[in-house]
Amino acid sequence: DFGTSHGANSVYAIKLIINCLCEKNKLYREPLIIHNDLPTNDWKKVFQLLIDDNSYKAVVSGHSFCEQCLPDNSLSIGYSSTSIHWLSKKPCNISNHCVSLFATGDELIAFQSQVRMDYMSFLENRSHELIPGDILILALPSLNGQEQCGNQNAKDLLYKCAEAELHNNPINFYEQLEIGEITLGKFAQSRTELIRSWCEPILKTALEINEQHSKELVNRILNQYWIIYQSKIKEKTDEYNYLNYTYLILKKELKDFIQ
Repeated sequence: DFGTSHGANSVYAIKLIINCLCEKNKLYREPLIIHNDLPTNDWKKVFQLLIDDNSYKAVVSGHSFCEQCLPDNSLSIGYSSTSIHWLSKKPCNISNHCVSLFATGDELIAFQSQVRMDYMSFLENRSHELIPGDILILALPSLNGQEQCGNQNAKDLLYKCAEAELHNNPINFYEQLEIGEITLGKFAQSRTELIRSWCEPILKTALEINEQHSKELVNRILNQYWIIYQSKIKEKTDEYNYLNYTYLILKKELKDFIQ
């Protein structure tokens, strides 16, 4: 599992993969799961999650997934979800925003070049690790024809909140909303919870790095941010009706190993 982060999504996906293998009678022995992320990851949360779940055996790896993390021909199934868009380094600062999605001109070109290099490095290292005939499963955040990813509003709001004083801001699943199965309030709440589940740990870490922020202030800022976000969904619902992902499964050819 490359890019474990807090682990909740990873554990869920790994259990699905294991169950699928069991149902297909493809699991010939008990698997060993390796959760991979940087040494700075909040491993304490991951460890507690694994202890509480206790459905499979696991160890962790603290290498960057832009490097080779495992021995050659040792990996049966590689998996990564919403992780490899994190770059090995920041190629430049963005003059008009804090998120690369909004970069333009030379800044955009610099980020695109870094993305290309990191992606090629990721695939090359996984190709060394994979056992011939086995697979790599990737879920990648993607852009649609309008160059939008589906959560750009949350990221743009983050930048606007960083520019403004949060306490001065007024607090004024899409198909279900359209056919009347859920209310606008329920849709806004569900969409907010979806984005908050993976976005808040990153935002909280960034706020905590600033030692001037007390724990109480950090929590207050986070709560205020999500209140504003939910209100924005209600204002412009059609801008929050999608998330773009590309699902990619790669298989290492047997002939590479035979040669």
